[in-house]
Amino acid sequence: MQAQGLLSQVAAVLADAGPRSLHIRQIAENLAGQNVLGGEISEIERAVTAGVLLDIRKLGRASRFVARGDARYQLQTSRLPGPAAAAEQSLRVAADLLDGETTNQLVQWLQALGPRSLEALARIYLEREGFSLVTTLPPVRGVGKLVVQDPEAEEEEGRVLVLVLPRKAGLDASNWAGDSERNSCGGHLVFAMGEAPDLAEQRTVGPHEFARWLRTQGIGVTTLAIEVTVLDPTVIESIGGLDT
Repeated sequence: MQAQGLLSQVAAVLADAGPRSLHIRQIAENLAGQNVLGGEISEIERAVTAGVLLDIRKLGRASRFVARGDARYQLQTSRLPGPAAAAEQSLRVAADLLDGETTNQLVQWLQALGPRSLEALARIYLEREGFSLVTTLPPVRGVGKLVVQDPEAEEEEGRVLVLVLPRKAGLDASNWAGDSERNSCGGHLVFAMGEAPDLAEQRTVGPHEFARWLRTQGIGVTTLAIEVTVLDPTVIESIGGLDT
């Protein structure tokens, strides 16, 4: 989300430049004046370059940005006739709105799940992230409990107590009291869709992080592919340049 915010700020700077491309130093100086990233120009240059180039690599022609070489950047829409630019911008706004609402609905879905459903998703997470199941503990008052082996730790030291806490489960510590010690666990991994407990050596996966992970794994989501024919500014500029 922070990266998207930075890209939106870059887009605003480029929009103010109109049809001109801007050098990365010009972009950075403008953002530094807004105290972005603490106003550190060198840091802004690196962050913007990485963010814009990754956006172009990921989205191609659908990106808001175009790299013009020599560290110069421009908005795609600034190279198009006004009506075409407005239509493309409307499409991007609609796509961003849908993308944000997809994440929002995933979060709400996770927070509405009961213990069995949430534990099923937690098991998928654990398997995908390389954790191996050691044992399953009896659930207590809607709290799921698993003992897993951390793939990055030594076998003797890598046992982790996993707590699966639906939003309605509450934070009654008696539901897991002594489980860590009895199973020789050195840490805790908590899937908390509401408030999370404060435990020793704890990592918490909250609803927003879990939703982002589900998206990257393609779980609970699918990709809607829409093909739209758009103008190719490079061809149009190259042919039009013959008459100048």
